[in-house]
Parts: sequence; structure tokens; C-alpha cells
Amino acid sequence: MMSLQQARILVTREKRQAGVFSKKIVNHDGIPVEVPLLEISAKPSEAVKAQLLHLNAYEWIFFTSANGVNYFYELMSTFQIPDSTLQHVKIAVVGHKTENALKKHGRAADFTPTIYDAEHMADEFLKKYGKIDNVLLIRGNLSRPTLPEQFLEANVAFEMAEVYQTKIAYGSKKALNEVLANQRCDFITFTSPSTVKAFMQLTNETIRNNIGCTCVCIGDTTKTEAVRSGFQSVLVPKQYTIEGMIACMENYLSQRNDL
Repeated sequence: MMSLQQARILVTREKRQAGVFSKKIVNHDGIPVEVPLLEISAKPSEAVKAQLLHLNAYEWIFFTSANGVNYFYELMSTFQIPDSTLQHVKIAVVGHKTENALKKHGRAADFTPTIYDAEHMADEFLKKYGKIDNVLLIRGNLSRPTLPEQFLEANVAFEMAEVYQTKIAYGSKKALNEVLANQRCDFITFTSPSTVKAFMQLTNETIRNNIGCTCVCIGDTTKTEAVRSGFQSVLVPKQYTIEGMIACMENYLSQRNDL
């Protein structure tokens, strides 16, 4: 049976999401070390309120993260907009985690790509549906420009609603550097390019230059940022989920033991 073999794993996700990852690590015989590097919160604005009040004007709504779903519905509640406004709008999600967040609000996705990233989401959607109009992209302040760029190229009419904001958790700086200096970590996990960037901002130069452990990135986009930041040993799971990351680490440990 595959196991994390008591490996110490640095979990860098935002505080409210870190617990789920840590619990799964424990269930697979690993030791999570939580140091959240990001802080995420809703971003209410009059512009977003106006968009949410007229959701029935859109043909499709695109969610590229569970955070997008959760803060979208949080703002729906804040602005006292009934869910029935969404009744005739189709919904596209980037992957099953995002769809699971959507299902908690009583909706199922109408489209999910076969590979869970924005590049495949846009490509597969456009191949299936062709040119469409009146799309609303639900985003955060650090969301990548992939979907807007591909929709512009395909002449798809869209708007963007920035429903949440992500900031670096500067309060974690001391804890992060102490963990890396004083504790052995077998893996550092990154679940977004933003976590990689935050890591580089929060660690001191001595720590960064002496990191010998492997980092595990949730997908290719995060891997690209990790490699650009100087990480030498980088793993990416076949399935871009935290479960996939755990399986990737287990496989890595199993193969290392077989050498």
C-alpha cells in the first residue's frame, strides 16, 4: 500500500483551505506543517454588485477556482441577490473541485474540461460551443489572463467580475523561515503560482539558497513559476488536485526506496 511514510510536508495554502490538505496528508501517513502564505477575502464593489444584479443577461458564467465560487456566492448573499437569478445561466468550471464547491450551492456545472487548467478549459469550450456572447468570468485580483486573452482572440464577448482578493500573508514570514531553518521538510507544496511568489517574498536569501527538498506543484502553471523562481526538483501530479499531489509524493517516495 502506498504511503507518505511519515514525510514532513510544508502546506502553504490559505488558512481556511490548508486544513483539508493537512487532514488528507495525515490520512496518508504524512506529517503536515502548515504555514499559510496567502490571505484571501471577498472583494465587494459597486461594479460587481451591478453585474450580479443582472446575471440573467449572461449566457455563461466561468469559474476557474473554488475560491471564485465561494466568494461569488458570499457576495450574492451580501448584496441579497437570490440564487434564482442564475436559473437560466449556464456554468463552466475548471475542474471537479470547483464543481464540488458549486454543488454545495445546489448547482451542477454544464461544462468541465478534461484537463483541469484554464488553457484546456478555453480550448475545449470553444471547440465544443464555438463563438458565444455574454460571458461572465469570475476572478480574483491575481487571476491569470489566459481566459480573457483566448476569448479576445476568438471574438467572444465577455465581462470580468473580480469577487475576491489575494494578498501575501506577511504575518507568516517569521514562522516560514523558522520552519525551513530548523525543521526537516521532505516536500514543499504549492497550489498556485501565487503561493510560489509569496514563498519567494517571505523567505530570506539564505533560506532560499539552501532549500534541498522537493517541491510539489498542483499543475504546470505553478510548476513554471517554481522553476522560474529557481526550484531544481519539481514534481507535478497527473491529476491537478491535492489528491493528485499526495499520490505524486507517495509514488516519488516508493520509487526512491526501490533504488
